[in-house]
Amino acid sequence: MKTFVLFLMFASSLFAASPIGESADYQIDQNPKRTTPLIRSGSLKVSVLELLENSSGSSLFRVALDSVFITKLFGKQQGRAEAMLETEFFTAEFMEALRKSGTYRGKYFTAQHLGFADVSNLDGKTYAHCDKVFLTDIKPPQDPGHQPGIDNLKVTAYLAPGIPVLGAVKLDIVGTYMGTPIKAGGDYLAK
Repeated sequence: MKTFVLFLMFASSLFAASPIGESADYQIDQNPKRTTPLIRSGSLKVSVLELLENSSGSSLFRVALDSVFITKLFGKQQGRAEAMLETEFFTAEFMEALRKSGTYRGKYFTAQHLGFADVSNLDGKTYAHCDKVFLTDIKPPQDPGHQPGIDNLKVTAYLAPGIPVLGAVKLDIVGTYMGTPIKAGGDYLAK
């Protein structure tokens, strides 16, 4: 499951002025309402690695997702996926604009603002008034070394200020992996 980072691309729009070097850890929730029973347990670590310029002269952040999953069929599965994200997505202005317009259609994904919700994570911490965002049309990286991962990816995320890298306190994804429908819910682990 190398491309879990695709479901995280959107959330990087939030609250860090300079996210380079930041990382955030997530624990997979084993509740079958959030996670496919084939995934017994797991974790994710999302990191912003560096700032680059693309061929058009705009700046991009290289973001990595390291994943470890214990599955019923394949045992321990580890991987790293990377994506390039425009720097504008790491600004508070992006979320402000999404709240006002309700929808963002970009080069790498479409986002819809679905309102606000209070959420509690697996560690018992509660986050009040989180932005609830739904993502679709998530595009995989276009580099030659990229291997397909999750297809038809859709993400529901609960976003809050003060959470590193992505701003996401909860991520719930659905899609298909090698033709099999999957879903996985991850909760941020505060350090």
